[in-house]
Amino acid sequence: MYRKKSMWIILMLLLIIGFASVTTTLVLNGKVGIGVELDDFDVIFIESLLDGKENEKSTISEDKKTITFSTDKLISVGDASRLNYKVKNTSTQYNADVEINCTNETSEYVNVTSSFDGNQIPLVLPINIKAQEVKSGYINAELIKAYAGEDTSIEIKCTINVTATSRETYAYSLNFNSNGGSEVDDKSVVLNEEYGKLEEPIREGYTFLGWYDEEDNKVDETTILDSKGNRNLKAKWEVNEYPVTIKTNEHGNSEVNSINVVYNETINVKVTPNKNYYLSSVECSDGYSIENFDSKIPIYEEQSITIRNNKKAESGECVFTFGQGIFEYNYIGSEQTLIVPVDGTYKVELVGGKGGNSFSKIGSVHQQSAQGEKGSQVISQISLSKDDLYYILVGGSGTDASSSVIPNGGYNGGGYGGRFNGNISTAYVNCGAGGGATDIRSKLDDLTSRIAVAGGGAGAGGNAYMDLNDVYALKNGNISAKSNNTLLTGSTGAVFYANGNSNGNATRLYYGAGGGGLYGGSAGFAGTSLGDIINYGVGSGNGYAKITLVSID
Repeated sequence: MYRKKSMWIILMLLLIIGFASVTTTLVLNGKVGIGVELDDFDVIFIESLLDGKENEKSTISEDKKTITFSTDKLISVGDASRLNYKVKNTSTQYNADVEINCTNETSEYVNVTSSFDGNQIPLVLPINIKAQEVKSGYINAELIKAYAGEDTSIEIKCTINVTATSRETYAYSLNFNSNGGSEVDDKSVVLNEEYGKLEEPIREGYTFLGWYDEEDNKVDETTILDSKGNRNLKAKWEVNEYPVTIKTNEHGNSEVNSINVVYNETINVKVTPNKNYYLSSVECSDGYSIENFDSKIPIYEEQSITIRNNKKAESGECVFTFGQGIFEYNYIGSEQTLIVPVDGTYKVELVGGKGGNSFSKIGSVHQQSAQGEKGSQVISQISLSKDDLYYILVGGSGTDASSSVIPNGGYNGGGYGGRFNGNISTAYVNCGAGGGATDIRSKLDDLTSRIAVAGGGAGAGGNAYMDLNDVYALKNGNISAKSNNTLLTGSTGAVFYANGNSNGNATRLYYGAGGGGLYGGSAGFAGTSLGDIINYGVGSGNGYAKITLVSID
């Protein structure tokens, strides 16, 4: 069988870097400088394709300086094989001139043509590759004459001479995003040089943490611009906290004496008034304010108050003032006073004094025959004006009757208890004294100036015989029938006669003293009351008064 002769082509494409023995003149910012060691300069092969594809017959050396390929496709005249390659100048700042020469000892049989960057080799002028630039070339081997001998190999060697020529100044922009801070102008930085001093922005209420690149890496003046391209830098901040001193007057307290408030944020602090006091006002230094506090509505218990920093980059102070809003009055036997602390609506709670108990003797038995009536309760809402003076008279309880003492009426209108002995030696009744009224008035000696009154309870009465057939019933220790309708500031016990038992004897009924009130109670009756809400039978001892600030005008 006839077999055509084939020719093996072995080609070596070598990169010869010329910077090792040359000194270059660098151009930087338009000025001529001194040649420097070229430690940032290299040119390498980055791609090798044999006849349009990668294969083991076309390889780049480990140092990326040599490409070796072989082909056995050159059998018939006209057969060709092509190596395509790419070269990259890896320098970040140096340009390079490239010259390519190819030698072929067997040019009689093989025609070698080559091109680089679109220019036929041999090159008329060197081809310039800028820093970081990539350029392409090819080598084409074509069989032009049949080879009569045995199969053989032909070596083609191409050398690429590379020389560093000039250094370009690549200046790029550092673009600053101050992220809420003062504006910072962009800055120009030369490739492979340090950023240099970086201006720090100002932002009230924040501490500057530094500049960060797009990968969230912190940069500073020593950071080097190690690749081409602008850089976008963003400021990072930490919000500041500022101490606020908390002060209270003697009528309340705070859970803390100082608290840190974040700039332009809020924080809560708990304050607690003393008994009968409320938080009346809060005053903070400039730049701080109070939220969720209604100065018109007194609160007599712990509450949480919000302090806001109004973009104030300094410490502050808040003073909490507590005012009295509840006034309590117990029985002392004389007038007491109230100076109204503030214009507003007040809740007035008054309770009158209890009536005294009666004492009876029937036959040989002595006994407390009945309980005195409890004092009334009055609840009213009243508008009062700041600095006005009011008198509070708290009613005393009526004295209980005994075997020998006529009981005194309670302070503020309670009637004295009555006593019956008569001609009946085996029976008597001593009636209890009336309880005193509790009232609030604007003039001490003027009963018409009273604005709320809680009547005192009536003293207890009784009867002289155990066999009464009368229809009158006891109510709270008092006969339910009226003896008269006289309106007094207090009355002593009176005798009510009712005829008619089966024996024809006169039945004697005895009423306790009336209680004090808007009008004194008739014998056996509580004093009348004045107020929005009146509850009977509440006070079981001396009277009581309580005045509470409900809302502020």
